[in-house]
Amino acid sequence: MGLKRILEQLARTNPERCLNTVYLHIMLYVIMESDLRTISSYNKLCKYADDTNLLVPQNSDTYITSEYEHVKKWAVGNKMIINREK
Repeated sequence: MGLKRILEQLARTNPERCLNTVYLHIMLYVIMESDLRTISSYNKLCKYADDTNLLVPQNSDTYITSEYEHVKKWAVGNKMIINREK
């Protein structure tokens, strides 16, 4: 059963517990994501809720491919999936 279906079922049977589950999910993501850093101080990670955007300016001392590989390695280590279509 997927997370969406579980939350839908919780919302029907126990709305308060469902809301607590959503908050817990968000908080766990925020805590886990807090150790994600860029390789170069020129580059930035813009984080909002469960979205993260990598910004690498033209004058960076690190290639975007290196930064992206670094983020992918972090994602694998934290059992997360990168949605490249977002």
